[in-house]
Amino acid sequence: MRPLLRALEVLSVLELVSIAALLLNLLTVHEPAVSSALGPIHGALYLAVAVTALLGRGLMLRTRLLALVPVLGGAFVLWLVRVERSRARSVPS
Repeated sequence: MRPLLRALEVLSVLELVSIAALLLNLLTVHEPAVSSALGPIHGALYLAVAVTALLGRGLMLRTRLLALVPVLGGAFVLWLVRVERSRARSVPS
Protein backbone atom coordinates (compact mmCIF):
# COMPACT_ATOMS: atom_id res chain seq x y z
CA MET A 1 0.00 0.00 0.00
CA ARG A 2 2.94 2.29 0.57
CA PRO A 3 3.80 2.82 -3.14
CA LEU A 4 0.13 3.52 -3.86
CA LEU A 5 -0.02 6.23 -1.19
CA ARG A 6 3.23 7.76 -2.43
CA ALA A 7 1.92 7.84 -6.01
CA LEU A 8 -1.33 9.45 -4.86
CA GLU A 9 0.61 12.01 -2.87
CA VAL A 10 2.84 12.98 -5.80
CA LEU A 11 -0.05 13.11 -8.27
CA SER A 12 -2.11 15.22 -5.87
CA VAL A 13 0.68 17.74 -5.39
CA LEU A 14 1.18 17.99 -9.15
CA GLU A 15 -2.55 18.47 -9.66
CA LEU A 16 -2.65 21.23 -7.04
CA VAL A 17 0.32 22.98 -8.64
CA SER A 18 -1.31 22.82 -12.06
CA ILE A 19 -4.64 24.23 -10.84
CA ALA A 20 -2.81 26.96 -8.93
CA ALA A 21 -0.89 27.90 -12.09
CA LEU A 22 -4.11 27.97 -14.12
CA LEU A 23 -5.87 30.14 -11.55
CA LEU A 24 -2.88 32.45 -11.25
CA ASN A 25 -2.83 32.86 -15.02
CA LEU A 26 -6.56 33.58 -14.99
CA LEU A 27 -6.21 36.22 -12.28
CA THR A 28 -3.20 37.96 -13.82
CA VAL A 29 -2.36 38.13 -17.53
CA HIS A 30 -4.75 35.44 -18.79
CA GLU A 31 -2.35 34.31 -21.49
CA PRO A 32 -4.17 31.88 -23.81
CA ALA A 33 -0.97 29.95 -24.55
CA VAL A 34 -0.53 29.14 -20.86
CA SER A 35 -4.14 28.02 -20.55
CA SER A 36 -3.97 25.85 -23.63
CA ALA A 37 -0.78 24.20 -22.41
CA LEU A 38 -1.70 23.76 -18.74
CA GLY A 39 -5.35 22.87 -19.23
CA PRO A 40 -4.75 19.41 -20.72
CA ILE A 41 -1.92 18.75 -18.27
CA HIS A 42 -4.20 19.55 -15.35
CA GLY A 43 -6.96 17.40 -16.85
CA ALA A 44 -4.59 14.46 -17.21
CA LEU A 45 -3.39 14.87 -13.63
CA TYR A 46 -6.96 15.06 -12.35
CA LEU A 47 -7.81 11.84 -14.18
CA ALA A 48 -4.63 10.18 -12.92
CA VAL A 49 -5.54 10.99 -9.30
CA ALA A 50 -9.13 9.84 -9.78
CA VAL A 51 -8.25 6.57 -11.53
CA THR A 52 -5.43 5.77 -9.11
CA ALA A 53 -7.73 6.35 -6.14
CA LEU A 54 -10.60 4.38 -7.66
CA LEU A 55 -8.49 1.38 -8.64
CA GLY A 56 -6.07 1.37 -5.70
CA ARG A 57 -6.48 -1.52 -3.30
CA GLY A 58 -7.20 -1.00 0.37
CA LEU A 59 -8.19 2.66 0.25
CA MET A 60 -11.08 4.01 2.26
CA LEU A 61 -14.31 4.79 0.43
CA ARG A 62 -14.11 8.49 1.26
CA THR A 63 -10.63 8.69 -0.30
CA ARG A 64 -12.00 7.16 -3.48
CA LEU A 65 -15.03 9.45 -3.60
CA LEU A 66 -13.29 12.70 -2.67
CA ALA A 67 -10.69 12.09 -5.38
CA LEU A 68 -13.51 12.68 -7.88
CA VAL A 69 -14.33 16.20 -6.66
CA PRO A 70 -13.23 18.73 -9.28
CA VAL A 71 -10.73 21.43 -8.22
CA LEU A 72 -10.53 20.20 -4.60
CA GLY A 73 -9.95 16.49 -5.27
CA GLY A 74 -6.17 16.82 -5.16
CA ALA A 75 -6.28 18.68 -1.84
CA PHE A 76 -8.67 16.13 -0.34
CA VAL A 77 -6.54 13.20 -1.47
CA LEU A 78 -3.37 14.86 -0.18
CA TRP A 79 -5.01 15.23 3.24
CA LEU A 80 -6.47 11.71 3.19
CA VAL A 81 -3.14 10.11 2.23
CA ARG A 82 -1.92 11.03 5.69
CA VAL A 83 -5.03 9.46 7.23
CA GLU A 84 -4.50 6.34 5.11
CA ARG A 85 -0.85 6.10 6.22
CA SER A 86 -1.74 6.28 9.90
CA ARG A 87 -4.51 3.72 9.33
CA ALA A 88 -2.08 1.37 7.55
CA ARG A 89 0.41 1.63 10.43
CA SER A 90 -2.23 0.79 13.04
CA VAL A 91 -3.56 -2.30 11.20
CA PRO A 92 -1.74 -5.42 12.37
CA SER A 93 0.00 -7.35 9.58
